[in-house]
Amino acid sequence: MFNWPKLSNHFQKLQTQFEKLLQEDLGAKDSEIQKVKSEFTISTDDAMIRGLSVGLPDDESERAMIVFSRLSSFFEIGVFCLTDTAATVKKASNPESQVAVVFLYGQFKAISEKKSISLPSVGPSQTLCSQNDKLWKDLSIFKWIKNERLTSFLVQLDQTHSFILFSRLADPWLKIHFEKIHNELLKV
Repeated sequence: MFNWPKLSNHFQKLQTQFEKLLQEDLGAKDSEIQKVKSEFTISTDDAMIRGLSVGLPDDESERAMIVFSRLSSFFEIGVFCLTDTAATVKKASNPESQVAVVFLYGQFKAISEKKSISLPSVGPSQTLCSQNDKLWKDLSIFKWIKNERLTSFLVQLDQTHSFILFSRLADPWLKIHFEKIHNELLKV
């Protein structure tokens, strides 16, 4: 059964964080990042996971952004990437994607310097999981990703919207946690 007051409260907090998105930048000091990191705990609440696909708008871009904001409770770090649809239509072998938004331990950060990265194509029903730091060498400007021992997941919501999600959970728990989340993402 859904705990609607708890879920509603959580989504209100996410909306507040999302509104602050344009006011913040990635230039946060390491001490600020360490403080946020020490206070952050990922959620493994099944009711909240089931809420990932609830009440989404019809517009693809809005839906992708809302889903990404909801994922900030379940992963330490997340990167929202947009792929040029014109390049996708031309069937480019590996179109460039732009990093649009990042969350870091529940806090959303705007990207002041647009960064293009090359993402492998995995399709909407599959994910790419990696513990290899070299896979995300294009994200090396974000030193806080490099300094962590994280497992990463590449999820393509559709041809235009992709998420790179990072977690510190240990393997047996991470696998169960991600499978539940992935099942909800398939409903989006």
